[in-house]
Amino acid sequence: MKGMKFKDDIQEKVLGDLRTKGISIIPNFLNDKDCQLIDNKLHEYPNSAFDRRKRNSYFLNFQTDEDVFNKCPFFACPELIKIIASDSLMSISDEYSSSQTYLKDTFSYRLSNKVNIFPWHIDNYNVLTKKKDSFNQLVFLLYLTSTKSRIGGTEFLLGSQELALKSEITKLYWDINDKNLKNYKSFYVPPEAGKLVISLAHIIHRGGKNTGVSNNRFNRSILRWQTTDQVDGRTIHYIPTHYIAKDIKSRLFLAGNIANNIPSSLDRNSENYPTYFLINTIIIALQNLIIKPFKPLLKLLVSLKGELKRSSKRSLIKKIIRKIF
Repeated sequence: MKGMKFKDDIQEKVLGDLRTKGISIIPNFLNDKDCQLIDNKLHEYPNSAFDRRKRNSYFLNFQTDEDVFNKCPFFACPELIKIIASDSLMSISDEYSSSQTYLKDTFSYRLSNKVNIFPWHIDNYNVLTKKKDSFNQLVFLLYLTSTKSRIGGTEFLLGSQELALKSEITKLYWDINDKNLKNYKSFYVPPEAGKLVISLAHIIHRGGKNTGVSNNRFNRSILRWQTTDQVDGRTIHYIPTHYIAKDIKSRLFLAGNIANNIPSSLDRNSENYPTYFLINTIIIALQNLIIKPFKPLLKLLVSLKGELKRSSKRSLIKKIIRKIF
């Protein structure tokens, strides 16, 4: 992934789409190989560092038998900074909001064996204050895997941002049968690895849409981040020090008003990176670096020890040669 390539000439198209439709799609933003590498880093390593619990409203890292939710994507895959903090994507947020923007709510997840999930909702809603946040926010969805075209995608209601803008509408979720939703045209985006979807945070949408038979099941991996023009609304991201961008604009984008004092990779950040997660991650990393390479040798030694007890020297030598070659 060192030579990762992605589209960087998309600003004009995306800004035009956002202002007219509220959503823009960039197919093949990343290639399949890079998507697979990112997906593996985010959701397969290190398994033991994730807290095994059910999903909850605080979006902690967790892993179940079927799902993985990673609120620490930069820690698991710091190379993502090169994409998320790229000039081409940062400029889209800045130009759309006509101001300095910051990064918030960055996470990834892998879902398995799902049918329909996620109700209709908006993404610029503060669940703590129960009020809407700034309307100059964008959401970025980068699909890391593909599903069948009719299941597991994200469905948007074109024009529904006008409903979210109404001052009397302050809720996060809409009932599926809400009569207000019938006024807007459905726009379904099939998940395809490498596809980047950029939308207004206040357009009503839902993920995991199943447009086929109701019991069709799907698997899906996705990386999601959001930008905001509100300093108070930004998230302090935990990033290994040597990956932090040197230019002040990128540092502001990644870390808000603490850009000149970004914590090192071992400092605690209680909001995103609980200490137990960091400790477990370091332990698993050390185990993989130290123990894993020697596992085949240990297995061979155990096997030879057993053979030594019941074999002659001549036959033992033959068996050793066979095992090696």
